[in-house]
Amino acid sequence: MKRGNSHSRARVAWDENNLDYLETHKTPKQKIDEPKTPFHAPGDLSPIPDDSKTSVDPNVLRHALENVASSSSDHGSSSSASNGKSRRKSFEDVRREHYSEFKTSKMLLQNVKDEEDLDLDRNQLAGGVSGIRIEENSQGSSKSS
Repeated sequence: MKRGNSHSRARVAWDENNLDYLETHKTPKQKIDEPKTPFHAPGDLSPIPDDSKTSVDPNVLRHALENVASSSSDHGSSSSASNGKSRRKSFEDVRREHYSEFKTSKMLLQNVKDEEDLDLDRNQLAGGVSGIRIEENSQGSSKSS
């Protein structure tokens, strides 16, 4: 086989008429009608617009904050410390119960074994009682053999 020059290679032939037809008859793109994402400028601290309905009197706000601060300081740190200690104690109790599952499962297995032994004893007693014959004599007393 001979190596051919670049003229003998196949070239791509564009169908210009078909390209023009597709360009003129292409389907329109879908328009997205979603609302824009709200954007707040970096310097804008409040996303709420300045309306008279949303404004709060600064004096009322200061008074409310002072009431909250004074009520929390009235409870005192000793109350919160004792509350913290009781919370810690209850947490430790719950944790201790949770991690004692091995002991609990061992105890449950022992209870099951005890119940099985009790059932076995009951079955032996029932079998032993069925072998006993009770006779009544004429005086109303019973004797067993």
